[in-house]
Amino acid sequence: MNKIRLSTIVCCMLVLLSCSKAHFRQLDENPDQAASVPPYLLLANISSSSFTLISPPDPGGASLRCHQTGNAQQPYVEQYWNWLQGDFSTYAILLQVHQMKLEAATYQEPEYDAIAKFFDAYNYYKTTMLYGDIPFSQAEQAANGVYDPAYDTQKSVFLGILSELDSANTELVPFSNGQSPLTDDIIYGTSTNDVMEWRELINSFTLRVLLTLSGKTSDPDLQVVQKFQNIYNNPTTYPLFQSNADDGALTYSNENGNIYPLYKNTEVTRLYPDSAFCTFLTTNKDPRLFAYFSQTPNSVTANKLPTDFTAYAGINASIDNTTAADIFTQSGTSSSLNIRYTANPAPEPHVGVGYPELEFNLAEAAWRGWITANPETFYMNGIQASMSFYETYENLPAGTYQTATYFPTYYAQPAIKYNAATALQQIIYQKYIAFFYNSFEEPYFNMRRTGLPVLTLNGGGMLNNGILPLRFMYPISETQSNEAAYNAAVQSQFGAAGDNINSAMWLLQ
Repeated sequence: MNKIRLSTIVCCMLVLLSCSKAHFRQLDENPDQAASVPPYLLLANISSSSFTLISPPDPGGASLRCHQTGNAQQPYVEQYWNWLQGDFSTYAILLQVHQMKLEAATYQEPEYDAIAKFFDAYNYYKTTMLYGDIPFSQAEQAANGVYDPAYDTQKSVFLGILSELDSANTELVPFSNGQSPLTDDIIYGTSTNDVMEWRELINSFTLRVLLTLSGKTSDPDLQVVQKFQNIYNNPTTYPLFQSNADDGALTYSNENGNIYPLYKNTEVTRLYPDSAFCTFLTTNKDPRLFAYFSQTPNSVTANKLPTDFTAYAGINASIDNTTAADIFTQSGTSSSLNIRYTANPAPEPHVGVGYPELEFNLAEAAWRGWITANPETFYMNGIQASMSFYETYENLPAGTYQTATYFPTYYAQPAIKYNAATALQQIIYQKYIAFFYNSFEEPYFNMRRTGLPVLTLNGGGMLNNGILPLRFMYPISETQSNEAAYNAAVQSQFGAAGDNINSAMWLLQ
């Protein structure tokens, strides 16, 4: 029996949830259930559940990662920002994380407590970024009789996240000696020193969280800039990613049953590149295009080579489904999602937090003046790292568009080369390209934070007045089984505006 499946069975025994109390009430104690298990038996399932490509809630994949792609299926109104309620499925993962903390204490294995703190922070971050205020301090407290947890303010959640991450890094220091004490580590288990790589992940993710708070630099409680500087300026205490090999990523494999979620998924065979996104890649001769999309049917008929940038084209993702479907299925003029995503059970690891993102985050921090460094250096590093990652998956002849030799040509183009006057747009757009179908909803979160990239929305299909939604609405289950806490949270955050997709959470105020 493979490790992930064994861990899943143990997790289910330990953390099954009832449906009656919005993911927070545990089932009555089972007298036949194991009272305690080693914490490593929970690690694999927590890792795979947290870092998987498809991780609900998912209104249209946050509009297919904010229109990198469109969908020719009908109806698919989420694509046009007609977003509905999300769900609190991350709390099922968080309950497993809570159990891992308890088992780490029981077995006196603090290294697993530290990893659990990271996953606490990672999953609470995803949840608060989608909704705003969320249950935090009272969550996972069903064993203590708390079945209707109050919502914490988003600021309190972020303070808690940052505290957990700092504690996790510190707690792992004694184990950073080149000898791995971790078992069933499916993220870094092949490394001779996975603990150091976990520390790099923890601190690189912390910089993401701090950059997310770029609009709150004046808040004395958060100390955003000071904390960012402290991590950047103290690499021994706070190690960071050094290359793509350090990515916090879930590797899929047909051998262990951890198959890529889009494998043989016919629903995604109708995904097409947004025309503006595709045009940027083709115009600037970006070889990542070949890893993302397939040639148009007409270009195949015309015997164009897969390295011909004119063999790729998209559709304006803001046009209505009916028109998009006709173009996609009948004209032969649109590319589709690269077939490797559905034909290969393990096409690429799914990156939860990656090295290219870290470099772009450092570039933005330098551009903002948070750290003393040249933003162009980080910007270049980020592009090269992203291109190197996808080089493996472009399926091109050896020596064709290899990053080591091609990057100088790519970078010399006016639209790509760092320009102080347009630096933020360039940094965010290159991060947007690197985020293609990874890193959960970070393209959406970055777009919401910066207003970049600016999308082409002239297709006539957009709803919500063409306005990017600011959040997901709370799950319907919360209105039914945690009503008092839900009502209090909505009133305190949004007042008369209520729980809707255009209400601004604290982070955006």
